[in-house]
Amino acid sequence: MIFRDDRGSIYNVANTSIIFSRAGSMRSNHLHKEGWHWLQVVSGAMRYIERTAQGEEWEDHYVYPGQIVFTGPGLPHRTEFPEDTVLISFQSEHDHDADTVALEW
Repeated sequence: MIFRDDRGSIYNVANTSIIFSRAGSMRSNHLHKEGWHWLQVVSGAMRYIERTAQGEEWEDHYVYPGQIVFTGPGLPHRTEFPEDTVLISFQSEHDHDADTVALEW
C-alpha cells in the first residue's frame, strides 16, 4: 500500500514501511497504545522528539543515516525533517491506525 501527501510518501510492506519525508515536514505526533517501532534513517536527517517514560521531560535527538531510534508503547513522539529524508520503520504487528492515539503539540 502506498500513501502520499504533501509531506512525502509511505510504502507499507508487511510490518515494514519505507517513508520519504520532504524537508520541513513533520510526522507522528502520536503514541502507540501497545505497539512499538524502530526507525532507521537511510538518507537525510530526522529530529526525533519523545517524552520520557516518566512523562516529565522531553528527549530530543537528531538521527542520521545508519542510526536507529526505538519507540516503545505509550511514549508520545514526533518526527521532524530538516532535509529530504528516507527512513525505514520496522513495527510490531499491531494495527497501526487502531493502536495510534493522535496528539496535539
